[in-house]
Amino acid sequence: MAGREGDVEGHTIKVAILDDHTIVSAGLAALIDRDARDVQVVWSGVLAADLLGALDAGLVVDVVLLDVMLGPCNPSGGAVAAELSDRGVATILVTMLSGGPSVKEALLAGAADYIAKNATEQDLLAVIHRVAAGEVLRSREAVAILSESLGPHLSPQEAAVVRLYVQGLPLRIISKRLSLSENTCNTYLKRVRAKFRQAGRTVDSRFQLREVAIAEGVVDPDVENGGPGPGGTL
Repeated sequence: MAGREGDVEGHTIKVAILDDHTIVSAGLAALIDRDARDVQVVWSGVLAADLLGALDAGLVVDVVLLDVMLGPCNPSGGAVAAELSDRGVATILVTMLSGGPSVKEALLAGAADYIAKNATEQDLLAVIHRVAAGEVLRSREAVAILSESLGPHLSPQEAAVVRLYVQGLPLRIISKRLSLSENTCNTYLKRVRAKFRQAGRTVDSRFQLREVAIAEGVVDPDVENGGPGPGGTL
């Protein structure tokens, strides 16, 4: 759509989409193709290594739409944002998370801005145009996230146990998957709960732990909730 504020006349903004859910990438690409004549999706995929390889091979990208929670086959969203920033590629975080350490760390690592996945297409395209034009003024949401204090730090082992536990898996299955003893897994859960309680969060049940872990960016909000409802006390 020519003539938008922030457009460079005659220039097509080249966009890449990195999200570990292909249906999300396909939806974003279809939306952009439908509503923006001056924005072109030139790459879409689920692996950061593939995107970086394409850039090394000469792919030209102006803006990357980056999910923060990229799954176990990828580095963290912050690490990817930092790598893209070092390469001079602008990044917009597109995520279901409304804040939390993962989003804040990615912004601090070099991501240009943030937008929620439930935003309107007009808002998404406006952010793409603004970032592609080199504007440094971030959205109010991004500024608010940057003002948040980081929550409790979880070790990789603690986070791994939590991610499986909030899916409803019993400790005996978690221990097998992570090659840990059940006692060790239980110890990690106790440490995590203690850390969140010290931060003033209620994590008595599995459901509560899941909600807090999502808010803190530890767990992907798309993870299935296999545990009990708010009344549960697992």
